[in-house]
Amino acid sequence: MSDFQQQPPNVPQGPAAPPSPFGAPPPPPFAPSGPYAQPGFPPQGSPPPGYAPVGYAPYLAMQSAPKGPRPPVVVGSLLLLLGGLIIVVGTLLEWASFSSTEFFGFDDSFNGFGSSGDGTKDGPVFVFFASLAIAFGITQLIARKVLAVSIVAVVSAAIGLLVSIGELASVTHDIDTLRAFDGIEARLGPGLWVILLGSVVALVGAIATLAKRRVASFRP
Repeated sequence: MSDFQQQPPNVPQGPAAPPSPFGAPPPPPFAPSGPYAQPGFPPQGSPPPGYAPVGYAPYLAMQSAPKGPRPPVVVGSLLLLLGGLIIVVGTLLEWASFSSTEFFGFDDSFNGFGSSGDGTKDGPVFVFFASLAIAFGITQLIARKVLAVSIVAVVSAAIGLLVSIGELASVTHDIDTLRAFDGIEARLGPGLWVILLGSVVALVGAIATLAKRRVASFRP
């Protein structure tokens, strides 16, 4: 027998490990098996490429990030303020005037607060709507995240516009009635037209604030 065919000496072996009462240990949860055991394949049960597992730190940070302050509605608020001031000016201007060539000295006019021979007109009503528009405009400039104020501003501005249209129609009808009499001249003053303009401006401002608030409320 050559040197290469000699048997290795017997090396003493330690005692064999006793069998585990729990059986063989389970494979790791993502142990490669089947076709996934080949190189280049992800372990079986792992999430697809490009998807982060549940609880991924950047995802949780994005979900819990605090929302920033919503931008102020400057344009809509300024339109509300401007519309309210225009309405107040319209109540002070002349609404209508009357004169007669048959009766000496019959020459009168009135505005939103009446005339020399008449009681108070509807000027305080329009001042009330103007005050609301101004208050809503100031509130929208100072406070943010006030969606309810925008909704109430739209409703009040719309009511003010309807009231101004009704008042203009009523005074115009009275003027047409007086013109039917001979010797009486009646003219419509600029006051009601100014009130109508201010009501439209206030309504546009209220709608602008509401639209801006609605868009901001849906921002992440």
